[in-house]
Amino acid sequence: MPQFEKQYGLLSEYFFDAYSGGWLDDDGNLDFAEWAGYYKSKLDRLRRYRALMFKESPAIRNLNQMHIHETVS
Repeated sequence: MPQFEKQYGLLSEYFFDAYSGGWLDDDGNLDFAEWAGYYKSKLDRLRRYRALMFKESPAIRNLNQMHIHETVS
């Protein structure tokens, strides 16, 4: 994605918002579809990573256990 950001002078986050909102006239430019695909993949990987970290985090498990014990007591 850095190559697209450099080429078009736009951060991927802002590009994706504009592209998804229909605010960009891609005029048949396949770069935009490719760039959007890469960015969507990045967002999906980040979402899955965060979900896994939340699920597997010992700190989160400890907080959940503390909350359960507090509500039971």
